[in-house]
Amino acid sequence: MDSRTLRARAGSFANLVMRSCATLGLPTDLTDSTQAEVRNLLTVDEVAQYLKKPKSWVYNEWRSVGIPFKRIGTQLRCRQSDFDKWLDQQLA
Repeated sequence: MDSRTLRARAGSFANLVMRSCATLGLPTDLTDSTQAEVRNLLTVDEVAQYLKKPKSWVYNEWRSVGIPFKRIGTQLRCRQSDFDKWLDQQLA
């Protein structure tokens, strides 16, 4: 998956978050830094691709190996910055 596709998907996710906030009556005026953070959320697919592991491995092992996913609805997402920290710890 190329970087253009990743950015497009992240933008779609940001739009979903904003629509969900509006539906729930929460503020939708996200700051630039918050929008950037939402765009930097990694999916299971992206983490699997980066680690060169099957998606099934990521789903089965994320808790035991400590990949810092959070549930957003029914999906797992991981901040790019948290993933980078986790990866640095694995390589140390």
